[in-house]
Amino acid sequence: MRISAPFITSFIFISQLYQALTHPGLSDTDWIDDPYGEELILSDNSRKSQSEYSHVRVSRSIEDILNKELPEKVPDYPKSEISEALAQSPVLKDLFQRIQVPRFSNRQAYDESSDGLKTVCEMEPSTRYPAKMMNLRKEEKYIVNHEGFYQPVYVEVCKQNKSALMDSLFPSITSQCEQKYIAQSLYVKGEGKSLRVDQFNIPCACICTVKPKS
Repeated sequence: MRISAPFITSFIFISQLYQALTHPGLSDTDWIDDPYGEELILSDNSRKSQSEYSHVRVSRSIEDILNKELPEKVPDYPKSEISEALAQSPVLKDLFQRIQVPRFSNRQAYDESSDGLKTVCEMEPSTRYPAKMMNLRKEEKYIVNHEGFYQPVYVEVCKQNKSALMDSLFPSITSQCEQKYIAQSLYVKGEGKSLRVDQFNIPCACICTVKPKS
């Protein structure tokens, strides 16, 4: 079966419209570098708000992404300084107890073979307690995850940078799975024995992008 050009155009328009409605802060012209040298899209609004969405193409393995970007153990973690800073800020105890892990539902498509739902782009979910990360300004910061004061981070990482399941449904288009990031605020070690809030890019979902085959 041959799919007409108007149908492809309509499909792409609907996909772009959905993206615009669900993530209105994104713009095709808002580009910055991600902390590890890959191409990253970040809306201007995300520099002002606590969390905004962004996209990045990935070709690294899941293990590499988690160990490099969200390591849970580092040899130089300043335990004593963070403990003293927490002891001087008892109000933070109540705040940390209220912290909840955000979750982001993955895109889904109908799977005819199983009469159920199947993800368009396969992803690996995980909850991490990072000890050190690079912030949006490419500065390494120690994250407060110590002695009962924990900040869980929920991540969803693309299993593979490959064509999505859309290709089998629409042979006239090319689809690609891309890693999606969100800017999330976390408490970090500041100067001396102080704590402060900083922002970090967290892999939050695996999305499908499409374009007509040339």
